[in-house]
Amino acid sequence: MSETVQPRIDLRTAQGPAHRFVVEAVEQWRDQGRVQALTGDSDRRLELAHQVEARLQELLGGSGDLKLGITDSGKRAIEVMVASFCTAGEGETVAVTTENYVGHNKWSAATALERLKGRKLLAPVEIGLGDSLTHGRDGSDRALDQAFALIDDNVPTFYVGWNGTSTGVEEDVPRLVEHRDRVGSSTLILADASSLPLLSGHWRETPALPDAFFFSFRKQPSLPYDGPQDEIEQMKSSGSMILFNRRALDRATEVDGEPLYGFSAPRIAREKLPEGELYTLHLLKLAALLDQALDDDDAALERIDALHDSARAEVLAAFAEDGPLGRLGFSLLAHPQAQSRTAFVVRVPERLPAAGLLRRLEAEHGIVASAALHPLANTKNHNVIRFGVYSAGQIEEVRALVAALEAEGSAA
Repeated sequence: MSETVQPRIDLRTAQGPAHRFVVEAVEQWRDQGRVQALTGDSDRRLELAHQVEARLQELLGGSGDLKLGITDSGKRAIEVMVASFCTAGEGETVAVTTENYVGHNKWSAATALERLKGRKLLAPVEIGLGDSLTHGRDGSDRALDQAFALIDDNVPTFYVGWNGTSTGVEEDVPRLVEHRDRVGSSTLILADASSLPLLSGHWRETPALPDAFFFSFRKQPSLPYDGPQDEIEQMKSSGSMILFNRRALDRATEVDGEPLYGFSAPRIAREKLPEGELYTLHLLKLAALLDQALDDDDAALERIDALHDSARAEVLAAFAEDGPLGRLGFSLLAHPQAQSRTAFVVRVPERLPAAGLLRRLEAEHGIVASAALHPLANTKNHNVIRFGVYSAGQIEEVRALVAALEAEGSAA
């Protein structure tokens, strides 16, 4: 066996690499006392929040009525979305679209709904693991028709995973919103966008945004989390951003729930912002990120999109049936047309048990990837590993992973 190699490439799906300019900015703000000063000045914090909202609107397009909320983490954002926007009256239902959204792990919408509202999550859309509503391996529109039927029937809340790190599937959420608006349904559409690239020019091409959606900061490479790595501390402080429109605000006002983890959509609409240094720090990071990305005549966004598209194309080519990894029995779990830009789930040949492959990638190639997350992918029939490409500049790391998998597959 070769000498153990210290990991030099981290492609785990939990957290993207930090961009140095934000890390340095945070250090400078602390040294200058800016974080402390803003934390103690509610008027200046509100002014900064308005500036960030305006820049987010510039980046995302949309109707101009998006409001910004910040909570502790992506995991807690799921609970906040359920607590704030999901009704739980007699006969009312929260629908989740597919198996591709992790339905019943401890941080899921299903668990939050049952714990916070005492109701079961309905998962009525039957779809294959790795398929999306709009791209199924059977070539039919059955799943999309089922989703549309729920919206036509005014299901109160439709909760959808926009970009799944457990399956590598990216859903066409705008298509659901467009259908809802076209038929005049009252359905509220919520989306988990935690690992979608925030910095992208593609947002301006998006025809419609959901009513409320959130991003996890630690899956955005320019919004680094540099605190303790244990799960509890990450849950308390890694940060997430929830964006919601007037329709979602009206629902939150109807629900009238108690603030959870400092988040309350009605209070935010009344410009009553959360207190604390951590909230201020997240606002400052967002401001620095958006200023750098948007003050470059869109050139920065175009470069980022080009690199992301290139990395995705190389991965698809490598895992295609006639690609170097496809010929060795590797394949991607997600339907090619629904493949995420940031999260990739790899079906590994049975001759290479996934757990052992992950150990060898780290020990012999210096590459760290992730194990299966989805409960249905933890079976012999779904022998998988996962990797994330959150930073557009990771294309060389992706090539190193492809080469390492090719070497392991050839040797087995």
